[in-house]
Amino acid sequence: AHVYSARTNKEGLTPFHVAVDHGHFDAVLAFIESRTVSVNMKTKLRQGGQTPLHRAVLKSHLKIIELLINQGASIETKDSEGRQAIHYAAQADDPHVLEYVIRLGAHVDVTENCGRRAIHYAIYNNKEENVEILLKHGADINVKDDNSYMPLYSGVMVENVEIVKSLLQAGADPNKCNRVSRQDYALLMAVSLGNVDIVRVLLDAGADPNVTGANKATALHKCQKLKNKDGRDAILLMLIKSGAKLNVTDKDGYTPLHNCVMQSVLGNFSLSTMKILVQAGSSLCMEKRSSADQSRTPGSPNSPLCFLVWRGFLEAAEYLIQCGWDVSSESWMFLPGKTPEQSKFHQLMQELTISVRPLTNICRQSIREHLLQCSVGSEILTSIQSLPLPASIKNFLSFQD
Repeated sequence: AHVYSARTNKEGLTPFHVAVDHGHFDAVLAFIESRTVSVNMKTKLRQGGQTPLHRAVLKSHLKIIELLINQGASIETKDSEGRQAIHYAAQADDPHVLEYVIRLGAHVDVTENCGRRAIHYAIYNNKEENVEILLKHGADINVKDDNSYMPLYSGVMVENVEIVKSLLQAGADPNKCNRVSRQDYALLMAVSLGNVDIVRVLLDAGADPNVTGANKATALHKCQKLKNKDGRDAILLMLIKSGAKLNVTDKDGYTPLHNCVMQSVLGNFSLSTMKILVQAGSSLCMEKRSSADQSRTPGSPNSPLCFLVWRGFLEAAEYLIQCGWDVSSESWMFLPGKTPEQSKFHQLMQELTISVRPLTNICRQSIREHLLQCSVGSEILTSIQSLPLPASIKNFLSFQD
């Protein structure tokens, strides 16, 4: 032991570290009794500068941890990245290791070189029980690391719904902004990931469905880009039910309906998604939308109807028109279509501009616009269902007839 105790293998570990790594208690004890090793000796810096205690804690070798502590190992010794035993314990498979290290006096909120605390390590390694232990011992739930990530945001990023629940129950604020410069919110991240369960948990905890990201995009804007149609529609319905504004615009002047329709260019368009937006109250008269940018009119190539027709989604385009889309400003309808079907559709639109609209449709549009104004831009289906009217009329007003 005296001759070889300081030599390292190709991974930079001494025989002492290897014995600790593999949980060989007798070998570890023999090294200590030989007095040829220090219980606080570190691996080389390029191997992390770890002590035997760091390795024992990470591998959950509780008996060896106790032995090293009894022989003078320090729980406060840092590795090359500033991590202490508490950071390793937070990653350990055995929660008893974390409890033991805390009982020894380890501070749960001590930071390493990147500003991460033990709770960050527990979250990134999906250790639900360790998160619970740290919360029980007073870990700060709204602290940011050097990336400005708070524990809740980190829990969303690793898509661990149980950790997210624990953090919210402990008082984590779902509406705290992470990086102010990028307007990172937990809900926006959950929606971007398409995690239905976490979106539901955050909304139930009071997450604001109308927070905006750096480009002024809301959760409704972001969910249009999800590839999984069922997940997209489920999240869309939850956001709408929670009061998401249907006609808010991003920095480019696009509404969620715009984003939905533009997915036709990416092969990610779904008529069911568009119907959810339209039925809930998306504006069919784009010039009346509330936006600082009024330069995008329905007659521009950015019109949702134009997108659908040019991409060949004529069924969806017809649905918009049936629901009352104003075609009078769609000047492109006087151009020839790219296909005979499109040309025929253009002709149909031209005929609509000179025909008299049914009074029932005009009344429906007026009622829906009034309800949308009363709801301050949120969904109107609930208001329609509360009206003292026959079910058939409610269905007509809801575009569900």
